[in-house]
Amino acid sequence: MTEISSDSPRIGVLSADLDLPERVREAGGEAVEVPVPEFYEEWGVALVREWISDRLEVSLPFLGVEALAFDGDSPEELAGAVVAAIRLGLPAVSLAKPETPFAIAVAALGLCALDEDPAEAAVRLARDAEPDARSLAENFSFANALRAGLTVGGGPEVMVHLAAIAKEADVVGFDQMLRVLAPETPAAASVFSEWFEENGLPGVLNLLGDDLHDTRTVSGTLKSHARAAESESSDERLKLSFIKARTSGAEAVCLAPEGRSAVEGACRVFDSEAEAVEAVFGGGLEDVGILVVRGCGPRGYPGLCRLDELAHAIEEAGIEGMSILTDGVAPEEAPGVWISLFSPEAASRGIVGRLEHGDFLRFDLEDGRILTSVGARDFAKRKRFKPATPETSAYAARYAKSADTALNGASFR
Repeated sequence: MTEISSDSPRIGVLSADLDLPERVREAGGEAVEVPVPEFYEEWGVALVREWISDRLEVSLPFLGVEALAFDGDSPEELAGAVVAAIRLGLPAVSLAKPETPFAIAVAALGLCALDEDPAEAAVRLARDAEPDARSLAENFSFANALRAGLTVGGGPEVMVHLAAIAKEADVVGFDQMLRVLAPETPAAASVFSEWFEENGLPGVLNLLGDDLHDTRTVSGTLKSHARAAESESSDERLKLSFIKARTSGAEAVCLAPEGRSAVEGACRVFDSEAEAVEAVFGGGLEDVGILVVRGCGPRGYPGLCRLDELAHAIEEAGIEGMSILTDGVAPEEAPGVWISLFSPEAASRGIVGRLEHGDFLRFDLEDGRILTSVGARDFAKRKRFKPATPETSAYAARYAKSADTALNGASFR
């Protein structure tokens, strides 16, 4: 076993990799194992992120770590670690392989040691005390992260977590950056495609071309990691569009095949993902125009539901071409057209909470408008949606009362 000297920097190890502590010691550091914060399975993705970041903000100073090497099984876990590192001003190295959209976004943010052993990078950063996570989180690096994540199909969830991280890093104007860059950055390659298997992150960075900023990372500059692709991607290109209702001010994000000009149809409304899943398996939804699933937003779920179960149900039922409207978040690689992150959400008295079966909706993706067959006066007469009271913990209940909108990161206000 490698001997640890008194001046060895303390590296927080937040990972299930059993070999990492020894690699940290071999690099000259002292590995301090950081317990993975536990959370309720039924929590939404933003609530999990907030809980993890809060727990780490308390535990990491107590453990006396000087840098953090972190991993995570999900985007929300990775995002929670990034937020905590930014709050504490710690150098941080992501151990997540850049093989998922959010892990790719984190790498493009500058937190992945792409050409260096991450254990060695963490020890070096701790000794130099820079660059820390906050210093890397600036406007140009967020533009890189957003473009890279969306290029590989990251979609709405990448946007939500990056918005929360940008808020923590005091980055000004990220909300406007979202609305400008997301529509002009179509998903050009799936992480499950042969193209990505051949080219990986270097090929993705190369796809960004002149739009890629040469920002600092924990190991050199980002452009130095770009490599020309072996071939062109032939995956279907998906585009994000921001759409807004002029009267109510409601806003949502639509993920649809590039070239699609509109989504329209009569609504079939459900007050939870569970109700919608039951209806899908019950049959009879093949001809539904728009499947509305509400009560899934930051305050209503609570914590912003990623509708994985509904996506799996639609795929298993063999329903093609379905359009889904929700105040939750669309899963990656989900079948159909998804209009998600509807804000204000149903639990915040948003108009989505007053939709009824048969209401006709049209989402004009070219003009960015939401049109409905129901007038403002008729909407005002309808009953409001009443969210269920969270039964998991006091933390979840407090979050449900104060969570920001999804497009602002769905963090505590």
